[in-house]
Amino acid sequence: DFVQNLVRGRELHLQPKGGGALRAMPCQLEKDLSAIVVGTPPKSQRLPLAEIAHIHRGMEAVMLNLEFQLDPNMVVLELTSGNCVTFHLGHAVMADDFTLFIRLICAMQRKGRQQMPQAPPSSGKLGKLAPLLDDDDARSVCSVQTGICQQALNSTPVASVQNDPKDVKKMFKMFTETMRRGRDFYVMKGDGTLHDVECKL
Repeated sequence: DFVQNLVRGRELHLQPKGGGALRAMPCQLEKDLSAIVVGTPPKSQRLPLAEIAHIHRGMEAVMLNLEFQLDPNMVVLELTSGNCVTFHLGHAVMADDFTLFIRLICAMQRKGRQQMPQAPPSSGKLGKLAPLLDDDDARSVCSVQTGICQQALNSTPVASVQNDPKDVKKMFKMFTETMRRGRDFYVMKGDGTLHDVECKL
């Protein structure tokens, strides 16, 4: 239903880069699921899903240092160009659905591109960056469980972490400091078995 409704077109609210009032804009997912078209012709803008580097749900985007207050109702699309497009879905459940389905569609598009014949490797900077640009959290197969981070998560109310940028930044700093010292990742293989892998930032 989500994909069908977006293909038919629906009105979504965009958060301007500099903050301020939300802007209601018609948005439509192209039938081949390759891009989102925002606005109406002749001023519409096409947002190719291939140019989305990361999809941030609400406070996950706090480290981008955007010029407005984040909240759990937002979804931030971070583009490979460094620009960001922020949708305000009006409700946390709608934001969850939007995040889930856009991540799934992006993953489908990525898989389709990987199955296409590959061009010869480029010796330029773009060729070296391509594997990095083609990765996001939709492909994550690892979970991190460290004593310090787990203790902090258990002692911090979920609502506080979701709504307070200071708490999010504090958690992020604690996580990076912990990972620089080195901690175990628990990696699940295809057969369901877990393996400890020590990793460092």
